[in-house]
Amino acid sequence: MNKTVPYRKAIYASCGLKTNNIKYKSIDHTIVLSDKKEHKFRFGLAVDSLILFTEVGYSFAKIMTVFMMLMSIFMTLYSIMIYATSNPVAGWTTTILFLSVAFFGIFGVLTIIIKYLQLLVDLVFKRKHYSFESIEKLTN
Repeated sequence: MNKTVPYRKAIYASCGLKTNNIKYKSIDHTIVLSDKKEHKFRFGLAVDSLILFTEVGYSFAKIMTVFMMLMSIFMTLYSIMIYATSNPVAGWTTTILFLSVAFFGIFGVLTIIIKYLQLLVDLVFKRKHYSFESIEKLTN
């Protein structure tokens, strides 16, 4: 088994290895100097597990899309109001309108892409894996 598998406990259990919880008292209370490589590896594994087994990425993208939609509506109304009531700098209104709609579009497309990737992750990593004890051929 590779140590980079995101959820090793499930892999061990699916292979038939027994699990148990062991409680112990710590004897040495000194601060253990951790290896930077090991810390970096564990942090990366934690982030990978968070992305693979939760919908954090999709939820964040959805929230950002709603936020950008609200900002786009606000900026559209604001730029129309400024254009109608005062004398704006030449090109300011069209630039703000374009940027607000463009950012909303970008976040919308990214949300669709992230949802698609989330579905792929669900299909690849969360599907059931079966273990076969034996395969027998039936003959007539």
